[in-house]
Amino acid sequence: MTASFHMATKTLAAGRIFVWASILLASSAMASDVGKRFPPEMRTFVDAKTGVTVAALTTGTFNDAKIYQTHPQWTSDGQYVIFRSNRAAGRGSQAFAVNEITGDIIQLTEVPTRGA
Repeated sequence: MTASFHMATKTLAAGRIFVWASILLASSAMASDVGKRFPPEMRTFVDAKTGVTVAALTTGTFNDAKIYQTHPQWTSDGQYVIFRSNRAAGRGSQAFAVNEITGDIIQLTEVPTRGA
C-alpha cells in the first residue's frame, strides 16, 4: 500500500471521529435545559408600614439567592436580574434570569451537581 493511501485512511478516520464527537456534543446540548423558560411568579403587594408597592420577582418555594454581593445582579441592558436557584429539578443550584417587567424566568446554566 502506498503512503498516500495510509494518509487518506487516517484522514477519513479522523473525520469520522470529528463527526461522531460533533453529534454527541450536539445531542448533549439539545438535552440541556439552558434557555428553558419558567412561568412568571411575580407578585406585587403594598407594604403596610410605608404604603409603597413592592414587586417580588420570585415567589415560588425554591431556594433563590443573589449570585454574589460583589457581582452585578443586572444584565447590561437592565432588563433582567440574575440569580441562583434550585428550581431546575434534580440539577442543583443553577443561574437564572428574571425579566423585571414580565416576570419571565430563563435558565442560564446547567452544571452538574457535586457528586454526580
